[in-house]
Parts: sequence; C-alpha cells; structure tokens
Amino acid sequence: MGERGHRGERVTGGLGEFSLGGQGSVTTGRVRESRQKQEVAERLLALWEQHPQLRLGQLIGNVYHSTDAGGAAQYYAEDYTLITTLEAFYEGREA
Repeated sequence: MGERGHRGERVTGGLGEFSLGGQGSVTTGRVRESRQKQEVAERLLALWEQHPQLRLGQLIGNVYHSTDAGGAAQYYAEDYTLITTLEAFYEGREA
C-alpha cells in the first residue's frame, strides 16, 4: 500500500534530491486500478511532450543512469514514485 504525500515535499535517495513542486497531493506507491494507470500514463505523456527531442528511454534513463548503473532503482521504483521523480527531475529544465 502506498503512502500519501504532498507536492512540495522533497525526494531523496541515490538519485539526489528533488523538490516535488507543483499543486495538489500525490499518492506514492504502485498503481493498481485502471484510472490510476491512466493518470500515470497521462503524466508521462505530458512530460514527454515537454521534451520531444528525447526518446522514451532517454527521458527515463537520464534520471537514473548516472547514479544507478545496475538499474535497480528504476526497476524497483513504485509507479507514482517513478513518475513524480521524473517530473521533479525535469521541472525547470529546458526542452
């Protein structure tokens, strides 16, 4: 089961520290319901559209490759944690 957090908290770990700026609350953990999967997919699409020069693998890999050579952090990341980490990483970055 996931925890409830708020955008504005900070994420720390092997990937460095990112501010989860933005609005509203965010759920952490694994998505299980179709509507949750739709939400994560829409958030990923919105992020990808903000950075059209990147392939999907690059979009995700840029966040993890330099600090997680084995890919374990990406592989084991819960769904909401993954999308929130991607959004925080790219926030304020030029497309």
